[in-house]
Amino acid sequence: MTLFEECVHAIGDDHLRILSNEETEKYFDYLCTLFPILPWGRIDWEKVSERKEITYLSEITDWVRQKGMNDKDVIVLWNYSYCPGIQTKLEKVLNAIDDVVAVGSDTFILCTNGEYIIEFFHDGQVTIGTPENKTRKI
Repeated sequence: MTLFEECVHAIGDDHLRILSNEETEKYFDYLCTLFPILPWGRIDWEKVSERKEITYLSEITDWVRQKGMNDKDVIVLWNYSYCPGIQTKLEKVLNAIDDVVAVGSDTFILCTNGEYIIEFFHDGQVTIGTPENKTRKI
């Protein structure tokens, strides 16, 4: 089984949809319109005013709840990977996080309506933030 297949299995089939290559590319483009991206593919967090560095996974759901964000549907994208993105629930991703981040060197969890993004960078740093321009929609 590939790491991608293990990730899909760990998340479970309910509420999981594998994106087409075109949809995956569309969501990467969407991410790049919402957040400033550095040349090596990382979000330039210095240019994102509303952000938080995460130490414990529980901080993610706490932060989303405190911000009053109700949409828990997310798109998971992997940088430097040929794997398609997946659409699922934030809770499902967090429950299988080790399998999720194993798929690619950098993992992005993007709320489907663009309210927030969570970046799992390959050096172990996890950051959550909101875009400066929240009016953009996919």
